[in-house]
Amino acid sequence: MCDQYRKSYRLGRRPGEQGPRPLSRNQDRVEKLATGTATTTTTKTKPTTDSSTANATTTNSSTANPSITILTTNPTTANSRKTNSTTVNPATVKAKDSSTTTKTITDPGRAKTRKPNQTTTNLTTANSATANSATTNSTTTNSVIVKTRDSVTTNTTGTSTRPARITNKSTITITKVPKCKTQKLKITKNTLTVGTWNVRTLWAAGKLDLLRHEMNRYRYDIIGISEVRWTGKREIPRGDFIWSGENSNHIRGVGILLSTKAKKSLMSYNPINSRIIMARFNATPFNVTIIHAYAPTSDSSEDDIETFYNCVEEAIEKVPKKDVIIITGDWNAKVGTDNTGWESVMGRYGYGSRNERGERLLEFAAEHNLFICNTRFQQTSNRKWTWESPDGIHKNMIDLVIVQKRWKTSVTNCRTFQGADISSDHSLVLCNIKLKLKNKPRHNQRYDVSQLKDQTTRQSYQARIEDNLKNIHSTCNLNEHAAQIEKAVKEALQATVTLEKTSKKSWIFDQTLDLTDKKRKAKQIKHLSADSIKEYKNLCNKVKNRHDRTKKSGYKINVKKLKKDYKLATAEKRTVW
Repeated sequence: MCDQYRKSYRLGRRPGEQGPRPLSRNQDRVEKLATGTATTTTTKTKPTTDSSTANATTTNSSTANPSITILTTNPTTANSRKTNSTTVNPATVKAKDSSTTTKTITDPGRAKTRKPNQTTTNLTTANSATANSATTNSTTTNSVIVKTRDSVTTNTTGTSTRPARITNKSTITITKVPKCKTQKLKITKNTLTVGTWNVRTLWAAGKLDLLRHEMNRYRYDIIGISEVRWTGKREIPRGDFIWSGENSNHIRGVGILLSTKAKKSLMSYNPINSRIIMARFNATPFNVTIIHAYAPTSDSSEDDIETFYNCVEEAIEKVPKKDVIIITGDWNAKVGTDNTGWESVMGRYGYGSRNERGERLLEFAAEHNLFICNTRFQQTSNRKWTWESPDGIHKNMIDLVIVQKRWKTSVTNCRTFQGADISSDHSLVLCNIKLKLKNKPRHNQRYDVSQLKDQTTRQSYQARIEDNLKNIHSTCNLNEHAAQIEKAVKEALQATVTLEKTSKKSWIFDQTLDLTDKKRKAKQIKHLSADSIKEYKNLCNKVKNRHDRTKKSGYKINVKKLKKDYKLATAEKRTVW
């Protein structure tokens, strides 16, 4: 794009915005004068209070008052024009042509110019300390004339040296630049948002639905959940939550909450034990492996700590070499703010002091070339700490997001969100990374066979499957014959019916969600007074009781529906599966 149509930058740049250093307001104004073309005529004159300078502007006379005059002449009519200009009054400027755009400003110390491009401009400067006179006779079309109290500088090539800074009263003629279409800064959307959150427990009525409702307020892709306290190792039918817990006891447990985009990109997952779970996602430029861990608390023995780190190390070794490794979790370790000697594994913006578990975590990170993202960016203290004591006095940063050292420059932000509430003493941590998830090809697709109840659809399906079965070769073996039949059925279904939509409606009512929003707002002010703490606890109990009642009513509705379906099935003498 040409420089003459370049749009100047506003004062101050946004974080990450590139380009030349922004111009000041006066620099921007005079640069438009030097690079623009006259299109409209606008004249503004600020009157002067000096009675000695209230004379009319004449030609062929000497300069008697300090002034600066810029005359912009239309190039189409300036070839045969001779200008004899001497300015007497700084409050008056005459334009030599009706198509000239003139703007008169009387303002001390506000005229600051940059190098002008090709233009037709007459610029005259006189010092207020002298009464010397000068007359300028100019007939050139593309010229810039600079006149001071002692000399006149003319450059007929259209480019001139930068004039001296003007500190006295000035009269400036400004030519407006015609607006042109500019390219907008494109902000990339290829950002992967991962996070970690210790929810204390999901073993309560409607707690998972509350978690989904709370996370819908934020933009996220993959969230590691600690202290799930569910038994078993599997995923829910909806496919947006996978977990790994104990076989019988409702203790510990970890899980991963997935967005719709991440659910489609999930390639595989491995529930290792009740403290570690890992999942692999299809992404670009490389696939991403998420390892979520829940470290033993400070009351645990050293053997438990070493066993935990050994399991995390084994999980890292199982990851393919080209994958991007991201480790999230509640580490129950304080790394502090001092990164002396640990510059390669943590930044300068930690929180609090370091303990022995923090030393062990730093050693583990240095051994595997990892970097703690929470310490990379300068944030307020409210965006750093992730755990708060019940009395609100002690705060620590123990929920961390860790990436490989070679990918730390791809991390754009990592902070805590105190507004997220799920009745836990831990806060939500989110981290943005420049990666993009890709949809994994779906192999197990379910077709909506209920559409075959329509007679037209059923006849179309029967005709297509008959045509497909005719093409099957009888000379092939049994396995090939079965594969050809399966292919014929799938092709007929694809041509006649659509895929089945598996959407499960939540049984949480709007009244419960409104009560949850009130509880979240009360959490922000609960430490202001004793009454605030009491109000927050009352809201927590109300939400819990409301969930219990809602769940029971949901069960009753489902039982009534099953009984109704059973009666219809027995009346029609159909088999009930």
